Amino acid sequence: MKIIHLCLTNRCNFLCQHCYLDAGKKLDELHKEEIEKVIIESKELGATHVHFFGGEPFLRTDLEEICKFCHENNLTFDIATNAYNIDSKKVIWLKEFRAYLDINLLGPKDFHDRMTGVNGAFKKAFKAIKLLIKHKIGFEVVTCIMKNNIDLWLPLAENLVSIGVNRFFLTYFSKIGRGKKRYDLFCTGRDLERLEKIIQTFQKKYPKTIVTFEKCLVRPDLLQKDKKTKLSPCLFFNKKYGFLDCNGDVYPCFLLLRNKRFKLGNIHKSSFKKIWLKWTVEQLQKKRKISKHCFACKYYKYCLGGCPAYAQNKQNLDYRCILDNYIPFCPVKC
Repeated sequence: MKIIHLCLTNRCNFLCQHCYLDAGKKLDELHKEEIEKVIIESKELGATHVHFFGGEPFLRTDLEEICKFCHENNLTFDIATNAYNIDSKKVIWLKEFRAYLDINLLGPKDFHDRMTGVNGAFKKAFKAIKLLIKHKIGFEVVTCIMKNNIDLWLPLAENLVSIGVNRFFLTYFSKIGRGKKRYDLFCTGRDLERLEKIIQTFQKKYPKTIVTFEKCLVRPDLLQKDKKTKLSPCLFFNKKYGFLDCNGDVYPCFLLLRNKRFKLGNIHKSSFKKIWLKWTVEQLQKKRKISKHCFACKYYKYCLGGCPAYAQNKQNLDYRCILDNYIPFCPVKC
């Protein structure tokens, strides 16, 4: 294992329209001691980094103590957050424990506030970013790319560069959780190709910036021409990344969180270490329902049936698959 991903809470002070977890209401949460035990067991399995997410992690009153525990055990960590609750007091311990933050921003002010359902959300995040820069705390701005904000990313990024932001991480909208019914937000292969050009233009203008975006839809002709193209193997096929839900359920991928078919176990019934060592890729493969159309497809050797979290139709096809036009790959970059 390289990284353990811990969902600290399902509680959230935002109501984002695209949320893949449908976060908001309080669900059962692990106690601090249970989280610390999982962290130690993950370290014993080889993990060197912890990723905290939610919900909104800063709604936990013991977040500082949990982060301190990581620091004292020589583990690096990052926190995915909307930054609404970051203030001058929190940056003191964030700096002391060498935290790295993933600040979520969806676009310019009006768009961000509308999509999150919170007036003033953008203003709060912007203020937090300035605090992090002032105190020299590492962070990147994370934007979930959707059909309605592709053209908004460039002005957002240029605005952020002007105050000192130099790292950007672009994620891919997943039609799961609260976003399951929002097919209008889904980006096609052509949309993502356009985004790539926007990113290239941006990086030519700002060569010192770092923009991370994982290719997850690729045209077959480009795949064959560009031998250097590196595509993420599905997390389903390795055991490098562990995922723990806020109630103690263990999963092989965060896109499969709360998908009971792929639940590996619960730490209230067995230790995280035992659960993680017990499961095999072969066992999970048997739980997949790969479409018969996939086995007959000449591109199956590339996508291996696509993402199991995205197989939402009666045919069990990855909803991103458009035969002979785009091949779907793993959208997750850990």
